[in-house]
Amino acid sequence: MIIASQLDPQDITNYLTEQNVVAQLDWFKETPNMMGIRVVMDDEHVGLLPADATEVEPGPKLIDFIEELAGQFKAEVMIGDLGIDRLEGELPETDDEEDDDQPLAVVEISDTPASAVPLMAAFNGIDIVDLELPSGKRALLATLPAGRSNWTLGDVPLVTLTSTGDEFQAFLIEDDDDPESIVTYNWGMEERVIPGGAKGNRVAEDLAQDLVGPRADIEAIHDAVPGVGAELAFAASQQRGALAVKSFVASLGLPSEVADFLRGRRTLEEVGGHLHQARGVSNAIGRSVDIMIGEREPSGGLWDSYTQFVVSKPWAVPLLASAEAAMGLMFLSAGRSRGEKRSAGRKLATFAGVALLIDAVAELSLSRLVILRHQRHEENS
Repeated sequence: MIIASQLDPQDITNYLTEQNVVAQLDWFKETPNMMGIRVVMDDEHVGLLPADATEVEPGPKLIDFIEELAGQFKAEVMIGDLGIDRLEGELPETDDEEDDDQPLAVVEISDTPASAVPLMAAFNGIDIVDLELPSGKRALLATLPAGRSNWTLGDVPLVTLTSTGDEFQAFLIEDDDDPESIVTYNWGMEERVIPGGAKGNRVAEDLAQDLVGPRADIEAIHDAVPGVGAELAFAASQQRGALAVKSFVASLGLPSEVADFLRGRRTLEEVGGHLHQARGVSNAIGRSVDIMIGEREPSGGLWDSYTQFVVSKPWAVPLLASAEAAMGLMFLSAGRSRGEKRSAGRKLATFAGVALLIDAVAELSLSRLVILRHQRHEENS
């Protein structure tokens, strides 16, 4: 980050060009005095591209570069683990209330099982649309009320698309306990890639784009789906507005209705897919069990063995389910106890408890269904 009381992006661009520094700058149009900066590193040195050069050369040490940049613009500069504060004057006030008043459209793509979606809707108090994707993954769509944050529906790793007002973002979340590992791209920000002093040199500009531009981030997000067009995804990063949303959604292999939903042109009910309404936990457990039973289609010898086991020992499954439910309640109690901070371990305990309870109910329901089917088959034989 570069933070100053006043900052002109063109002044920063000119300075970095004069110093031959390869960098990317990004900022919100309303707050150009707070800029993101990414530079090339060669060991402990900042990477440079002099005029007519096609390979990066080592320049000043990073700490020296930060010191010079902070002093030049009377700013606080932080890159990696290093920072220098030469900030002078007061920062202008920012007004974020406008964004807080708008709902957030969310699309999450992950390997979350279909049977888990009804409970997600119940626990979060939000209707969710479930879309099966050709890749085998699942897209979950929801509208987040204004002022609500820290929204996660599915299981990591996942790709999240969000849209509020004119701001469209994409995230790749591989570890929800490590914010530093999140890969993101924000179409609401201004962006500039600086190829050192080699402006106008196509080879150098392409090199700078690969080293500090958004290509690597965009491709990481795209490939995690997996998408259907990495070049289309990168092209979308160079676009803005409705065209960017349409192009990026298409590059991920999602139907066009998803882009319409993100742009506020289509409601959840109009998207298609399966709508799970927030109707309470007990109702959600029943719907989850129905989905789980539907997923376990009879298949060959394994199903025959299971049927024979359940019919010959009808007491076995209830006994095992009771033990599983007791363990689930124990995990749930440990994860939901009051008066303590909700750590990652406690969240995991809650999730494990719910999963065990669902599976226990599902096993009971499935075994009873198998016994009834077997009895009917015997009566008709």
